[in-house]
Amino acid sequence: MPLQITALGHSCFEIKSDGLTVVTDPFDSKVGELPVDLKANIVSISHDHFDHNAISRVNGDPKVFDWPGEYEVAGVQIRGYQSFHDSKNGAERGENVIFVFRFPDATIAHLGDLGHELDSDIVEKMGQIDVLLVPIGGTYTLDAKGAKKVIDAIEPRIVIPMHFSEDKLNSE
Repeated sequence: MPLQITALGHSCFEIKSDGLTVVTDPFDSKVGELPVDLKANIVSISHDHFDHNAISRVNGDPKVFDWPGEYEVAGVQIRGYQSFHDSKNGAERGENVIFVFRFPDATIAHLGDLGHELDSDIVEKMGQIDVLLVPIGGTYTLDAKGAKKVIDAIEPRIVIPMHFSEDKLNSE
């Protein structure tokens, strides 16, 4: 099965490849609805806020990753990189984890609630990114101008914006 990415709202995505399903940043019902049959093998949590950490809304018995490090599940390499939810090293909103998923047919980076530009060291460690899931909402994350700088630094093939105001959701 070719790689499929489905935006579920906010910063939550369902990523499927060869029978493996990853769900990123599932959100609480206060934010909006998720499919009741949402099931995953892997769940990544960029930070511990209700709008990114509703693991109970994901069915199955997923492996949960919520901390920087190197992992592998069913042939998918996963790397979590320390970052921050603000431009003051986490002093205002705390830490954030960037997750990079290396599937056999593509590499996807989910930036979570990134709130700052990335230094060249982390961009180099991330390597070539095919699909970049980048927050653009401002206030709690990068705004569009900051996101553009991050996109220019990473140079992905495809960019999918996330974490912006949507009518169907109750938050930015």
